[in-house]
Amino acid sequence: MNSRDITALLEWYNKEKRDLPWRNTTDPYAIWLSEVILQQTRVDQGMSYYHKLLGQYPTVNDLANAPIDEVLSLWQGLGYYSRGRNLHGTAKKIQMLGNFPSTYTSLLELKGIGPYTAAAIASFAFHERVAVLDGNVFRVVTRFLASDMPIDKGPTREAFQLLLNEWIPEKAPADFNQAMMELGALVCTPKNPKCAKCPLAPNCAAYSAGTVLNFPVKASKTKVEPLFLYYAAIETPSGFIVNKRPESGVWAGLFDFPFVESKVPLSEEEVLLEFQKRFPSTRNSTWKKDKAYKHVLSHRKISAQFFSCLCPNMPNEFPSTKTSEELLKTGISALLMKYMKEVHI
Repeated sequence: MNSRDITALLEWYNKEKRDLPWRNTTDPYAIWLSEVILQQTRVDQGMSYYHKLLGQYPTVNDLANAPIDEVLSLWQGLGYYSRGRNLHGTAKKIQMLGNFPSTYTSLLELKGIGPYTAAAIASFAFHERVAVLDGNVFRVVTRFLASDMPIDKGPTREAFQLLLNEWIPEKAPADFNQAMMELGALVCTPKNPKCAKCPLAPNCAAYSAGTVLNFPVKASKTKVEPLFLYYAAIETPSGFIVNKRPESGVWAGLFDFPFVESKVPLSEEEVLLEFQKRFPSTRNSTWKKDKAYKHVLSHRKISAQFFSCLCPNMPNEFPSTKTSEELLKTGISALLMKYMKEVHI
């Protein structure tokens, strides 16, 4: 990319950029918060979460001092809950350090902050000359160069990072990074790219060859596996039986109903026998086959079936309970939130 391309890109950005709140600040905390939210979330969906979380926790110390269940409750609906847990844990680390790390290398030492997020914070907040490399930027660069290097391989990332670090102008690192990301989001889109409006089109190799849609190239695709979840909504006088999910896997660390997980469909009889085996006191209670849902994650296609049981006693084998109101205020999955609102609220 020559100086004319860079000038054209920056001029385009100044005219066409969206007015996004995290672009109007150099506060590293606010920028970090926005980047974590937007890692796996569209801008239109992430905007409300950004305002909600920043309103609740205006400083990194406010976030660090908040209970983790409260943070995950506010995060509910964004998915990838490890982001919320890492956000909270890293806020505590920053609080211990006494200030927000101000360089790319020091930011990389924080849990949950990888090369992309570190580059974004370092350039946007501290004007460090380091390039960001996310999916949008990958798409712009691979098409501009007509590069068939697979973007899901480490050597490709390393090579492109070095190249972008050479392209990034010394006087406008933040604008260059924002412009590359914005170009990928608005013009150089995965499907139906608006090449006629692209400031880089005159020197874009893929555009010249008519092969824009061939890029970027990936060595492999993530296989989406089916997962069958069977939930027991067991209601006692003190609330619903709940426990925390394991610290790894789907919805790690969130509160949930007891469940049976399977890679293949199970019969109603199999599921209820398993629940009654775990909770013998429910054998004399009435079980009801309840709502069913489809829920798609990046690597899982979930089929969820709920069974409800009204248990008049609070037997000893039950772990803990939460009322409907308490569940809605704590960290639960979007799937469980939907079920609670449709059936029990």
